[in-house]
Amino acid sequence: MPVNPSEGNKYVTTPSEVDRRWLTTDEAALYLRCSPQTIRSLIHRRELRASRLGQDFRLDRADLDRLLERRKQFHKPYAVGTHPAVAARHAANRQKRTAR
Repeated sequence: MPVNPSEGNKYVTTPSEVDRRWLTTDEAALYLRCSPQTIRSLIHRRELRASRLGQDFRLDRADLDRLLERRKQFHKPYAVGTHPAVAARHAANRQKRTAR
């Protein structure tokens, strides 16, 4: 699966290799666009089911899709004044006003 690192891509990304039902950790990482270590961490935390084949894991593509569905939620933008940098600036301004 690994290719020549000088080519820029760490792993082969051809559709024929990622269109299978059972994926390796590297292929699952490509599918979810994360690192293979993240996939292994999800397996060890029992958030993602996997089958062991020797020392390697095989993951069902449907389980990867279910993982994303479970984690999917609405993300609202920062409320006015709650962005960390803005909140820090407002706190500093409040402190200046009270110090006068």
